[in-house]
Amino acid sequence: MNKIKLYALSALILVSLLVKGQETDTLFQTLKEELAFQMNELQGEEYPPYYMDFRAAEFKVVVVNSLNGSIVGVVKDHKRIFNPSIRIGDYAFDNSHELQNSFGAFPFNYAQIHDPYLPLDNNPEVIKFKIWENTNKLYQNSVLEYREKLESARKQEEKGIADFSKEETVQYYEASRLDEISKVNVKEWEKRLSHFDSLFAESEYYYWGSSNFIFNVARQIFVSSEGTEIVENKSFCSLSINGFLRLEDNQILPFSESFNVLTPDDLPNDEELEMIIKDKVELMNKMATAPKAEPFAGPALLSPEAAGVFFHEIFGHRIEGHRLENEYNSKTFKQKVGESVLPEYISVISDPSMESYEGVKLTGYYKYDNQGIAAQRVVNVENGILKNFLMSRKPIEGFSKSNGHGRADIVSKPVSRQSNLLVLTNKGLSEKSLRKKLIKECKKQGTDYGYYFKAVSGGFTNTMIFTPDYFNVMPIEVYKIYTDGRPDELVRGVNLIGTPLLMFSQILATGDHYSVFSGICGAESGMIPVSTIAPALLVRKIETQNQYPYKPEWPVLNPPKSK
Repeated sequence: MNKIKLYALSALILVSLLVKGQETDTLFQTLKEELAFQMNELQGEEYPPYYMDFRAAEFKVVVVNSLNGSIVGVVKDHKRIFNPSIRIGDYAFDNSHELQNSFGAFPFNYAQIHDPYLPLDNNPEVIKFKIWENTNKLYQNSVLEYREKLESARKQEEKGIADFSKEETVQYYEASRLDEISKVNVKEWEKRLSHFDSLFAESEYYYWGSSNFIFNVARQIFVSSEGTEIVENKSFCSLSINGFLRLEDNQILPFSESFNVLTPDDLPNDEELEMIIKDKVELMNKMATAPKAEPFAGPALLSPEAAGVFFHEIFGHRIEGHRLENEYNSKTFKQKVGESVLPEYISVISDPSMESYEGVKLTGYYKYDNQGIAAQRVVNVENGILKNFLMSRKPIEGFSKSNGHGRADIVSKPVSRQSNLLVLTNKGLSEKSLRKKLIKECKKQGTDYGYYFKAVSGGFTNTMIFTPDYFNVMPIEVYKIYTDGRPDELVRGVNLIGTPLLMFSQILATGDHYSVFSGICGAESGMIPVSTIAPALLVRKIETQNQYPYKPEWPVLNPPKSK
């Protein structure tokens, strides 16, 4: 009983502190007050808004940059950014409406704000003035936009799909964690980056190198006229170590090792980083003399990391719901709900509420999206059958509600975006078995070898109809696996390309081991952190093309050398 009383007392104290924190949180309270005031005042206008929200983010960031072992920049920044949203009309039809025969690459316009920065001091009157300055201009633009779209829509046949979904309101508040930035020891990171550069310089083909450390702590505030109030802390940490080789043919060959995590504590320790870089240097030296790959079409094995990027690019972007009502989008999967789109042993789940996987923290984790909707686990594909899309508050045909995937950076408007993408298999094979199946498939197709894509740097895709519906994954470590038992051969200059539906039909098998790939994804609503968890993939036929060989115009004089 005493323990129960103690727990109850602790909970009561915590709630009391949070309530007190809200009451003394000047930025939060000012945003709430000004939103309520402006919403009320604008009801007297000819075109009153039916919905408004204010998003604000306060950032503290530390950046350390090095070049060839010397520190070339240290940045400590602290800023507040504001982004309002105003909807005129009603939930069925408002100023965000996308008209037929209009360019639809960006379903929501980027923030129409003149100066998004709010003052750092907590003077409510100054903050309110900056809020008024931005929302006044946005309201005027929104009225013009609504009137133009309303007039045009009267001349077109409409499908009756609403422009904005009705959702339940929530209230959530976290105490500030902005002071976590003070834990960063800049001098120690300067020493680390200089040391990492020096390790890369041990390559005999080394030309120059650089390293970059970023830690960003953000306090995000969301308030809406519907009553939703969310204050949430988010952080992101990135360490990038880069080396550039000058080959005998004067081509530049870039190498990098990047880590995208939530906090500096999630990075590998110095000993682990040193081992990773030394392994990378050894690979760089081999890559410098490795043969260039020729264009190829045939069987391939993708490591779990490569498969994660593969699925992010060719599948993940095509289940983002806003694309499926976009006239200029290819809408790959729009008519395939309830149909088989992947082998029956593969399922795909998007889960932003998943904080970690086997001890690895996921950068696609969040509690609420940027439209104030709780993060939700979404089954996109179950046993090969397409079930659901990623949804923001923009409804599409057959899907009228958000599932917590309305995401954006602070200067953009939210659209449906990926979070944590889990590719699951119930028929995983060992690496040895996958290699055997790869060789068997090569012999069946009459090729002497297949490809093994071990590591990738990222990729991109196109989902618009202006150009072919394609993807491009950019590998950095690729091997030929020969059918006659010769050792695997490292090759360079390979890009993995293709079209999505054909590629999905080529999946032969999956591995029994999963890996996490985390990075930053750029699309219509800006740069957002994401993670993918996937097993290895065996593909019946892939297509590659040669990478562009970068040969700069080298200077006449040799660079100065240190004594």
